[in-house]
Amino acid sequence: MCTKASYAAAILNEEGQRLEFSTVAEPRKLVTQLLQMGMSIKALTHESGPCGYGLAWACLEMRIEVVVAAPSRIPRPASKTGKTDRLDSKKLAEFQARGMCRG
Repeated sequence: MCTKASYAAAILNEEGQRLEFSTVAEPRKLVTQLLQMGMSIKALTHESGPCGYGLAWACLEMRIEVVVAAPSRIPRPASKTGKTDRLDSKKLAEFQARGMCRG
């Protein structure tokens, strides 16, 4: 059961600009918001967890490619940094754009 109140999201557009936002943790609502932004969505990547698969299913229903990345498979910097959903979403957007995310 998912108990998250919100999703942290980061979008990396084709020009390399990053947009970060937080939204209520309702998968279909997030996908609808993304589609209403009018951008071409190549793929949505997110970290697996108790809330992740609902989001993956919502993406697939809307014909958005989705990559569910295991936390252990996400490259991490050697330095000690805080781990937050916001930081993870930024990293995932960048890694997906570089082809570095594996589900």
